[in-house]
Order: sequence, then structure tokens, then C-alpha cells
Amino acid sequence: MNTYEKMGDLISLCQDLVQINSENPPGNENDLIRYCEELLFNLNAEVEVVKHSKTRSSLIARWNGWEKEKKKKKEILFVCHADTVPAGNLKNWDGGPFSADMIDGKIYGRGASDMKSGIAAVISALKLLKDTQPKNTITFLLTADEECDGMGVEIFTKPSYKLDPDIIFVPEPTENHIAVAEKGTLWLELTTKGKSGHASKPDQGKNAVLLMTTLLEQLDFSHFLQEEHDLLGRFSACVTTIRGGNKINVIPDSCSATIDIRFLPGQKVEQIITFISSQANKTTKDKKFDKIEIKSLLQREAIENAPLDLKIENAIKTVKKIKEDAIVSGVSYFTDAAVLVSHFRAPFFICGPGKVETMHTNNEYVSVNKLIESFEIYQALIKSLMDK
Repeated sequence: MNTYEKMGDLISLCQDLVQINSENPPGNENDLIRYCEELLFNLNAEVEVVKHSKTRSSLIARWNGWEKEKKKKKEILFVCHADTVPAGNLKNWDGGPFSADMIDGKIYGRGASDMKSGIAAVISALKLLKDTQPKNTITFLLTADEECDGMGVEIFTKPSYKLDPDIIFVPEPTENHIAVAEKGTLWLELTTKGKSGHASKPDQGKNAVLLMTTLLEQLDFSHFLQEEHDLLGRFSACVTTIRGGNKINVIPDSCSATIDIRFLPGQKVEQIITFISSQANKTTKDKKFDKIEIKSLLQREAIENAPLDLKIENAIKTVKKIKEDAIVSGVSYFTDAAVLVSHFRAPFFICGPGKVETMHTNNEYVSVNKLIESFEIYQALIKSLMDK
């Protein structure tokens, strides 16, 4: 029997999850949550589904630990997200985005990499707990809305869920390398206001599009770029959308642009917004325009572990017993860990089977070998932590 045959249940689970459409937007995690609820209930977990709306929900599953000699039991937390980005134009996929076809050792489909393969690996590893009560509490979160506003993970920071994690594991795409730092994220929308007029007499209006392009050209982030992080590199800022005007012969009186900013630990959202605001005020004053509006669409803290954190060091050793070439680094994308770590101040660890380069792309895939390796990693981690 080859490895694929022995791991058939794991592969089938990953394919089943990919076949369930949980695109966000619009946000329809319910089917995936229901599917996983039954699996986890059959593993003797205490399972609670948290409803957000008619189509949206998250899930928390627990295997409660037992106490010995009245010592405080630890809580080991695994967190995955149920949603995916939209599949996009179906014509750009070689197969259907929810086909979960396995071709040349890869499973294809939306979410295969980000992060239904991670969900499959962790749930399969959690089968260890079906007939065993661990000393330490093992908790699994499956959240809605990670790809947008983080509504799902925010719910679990409320005191009523009684989370108190000693360590947080996140099986997001790393090809089973290890990330112990994560860039912060700030999404901003800038809006310039002008004055409409006939395009044949541009001097009688105030062109909001030209003001926006002037502002964007003058934004100079060199102060933030001076810092470099050993695992995360440097600060980045990228203009991702710009919209203005409504007709070719009308001077545009409004223009909006969005900026995706990724920043380092120690750099603060307030500093970045203050800097952009000062640049915007100078531009409007020079050009004699009204004030530019700045709206924050999303904020996530930059996070990193304390140097030489023993829990993380032990987890790294466990991973390297299975994946000897595992590299320790950081990630530039954000995860649910940003919310949980900021709230609970617990150490965290990102390691999952997906491939970063295929996230959110057409023909997204995960390597079956990486999926199996990830399962082995999480099984080893659970074994090493359930009774320590």
C-alpha cells in the first residue's frame, strides 16, 4: 500500500472541504461549518456553532483537559478559517474551482492552499483525541470572515468563550516551513473632493483625480523603509485601486484610492495615518483644495514572539523531526493570529501545507505530499503537548 492509499481519508477530507463553496464575499460558511461540526462531534469534542447571520457561522470545539495535583492545565489552540476569496472568472480555471480534482499529486480548487488543506490536516490529527482525555485542554476554532473583516475570530475574544491559550497554532500556507512573525496590515481609503465643471473649461472646476494623483506621487514612505526586520524584511505600501469621475466631459469632483500597507513590529498604525494625513494636508493647501478624507478599512497589529520563547522553540524542534529542512521566517500576509495574539498575548506559530504563491490565484492547488507532511507535523505537535 503506497502513502496515498494509507492517507486516503485525509486526502478525501481535503477534497470534500474544497468542494464546499465558502466564498467571501458574499460570505457563506454555513455548509462548511456544518460539515466540520459533525466530524468534530464524532471525535468527542464539545462543539458550539456561533451564528453570525443566516448564511454565516463559526465554530469552537474543545477537548477539556483534566487537572492533576490542582495545577492549572494549559490550553493549546488551533485556529483555521472557513472562508475563501471568490473563485473569480470561471473561464480562467482549467477545471472547476470546486472540483477538487487530484492531478499529478496536487489537489486543485479554491481554498486548496488557503486554507482547506490546513483544516483537513488539523482535524485529521485531532482524531488522536477521540478516545483520550488529554491533560491539557485542546481547542479548535474554525472562523468566518478571515478574508475580510475578521468577524469570526473577533467573537472568540469575548470572555464568554473563556479562551486562555498558552500557544496558538495556525496552519496557514507556508509549505510546512515555520513562521513566528507576521507583518501588520493597514488598509486605507483616501478621498479627494474637487469641483465639477464642463471639461471644455477645466480652469472653472477643481479636478479631484489630478489632486489624488499628485498626492499619491508625493507620498514618501522612506522614513518607514529605513527599518528592516530579520524575518519580515521592510515596510511596504501599494496603491491598489483608484476611482474617480463619472463622464468623459465632466471635471471629476471626487476621487477615491485605496492603499494596502504592511508594516513591522514597533511601527504603529497611528504613526502611519498621521504621516499620510500631514502629507495630504500639505497637498490640499498647496493646490487650494478641501481637506482629503482618510478612512481606515482594516487594521491588524504586527506580531512576533518573544526571543527564545521556550514553547515555540520546542514546537520548532518537533516540526524539524519531521521536516528537517524547515526554515524559520515570517509572513507578510495577515492571519487570525493577529487578533488572537494581540488580545491574549500568547506565543504563536504558523505552519501549514499550502503554497503562498498559489493563494488567491486561478488553479489554486496544494501538494498532496505537503498535506500528508502537515498532518504528520500536527499529529506530532498534539502528541507532544496534550499531556505536558
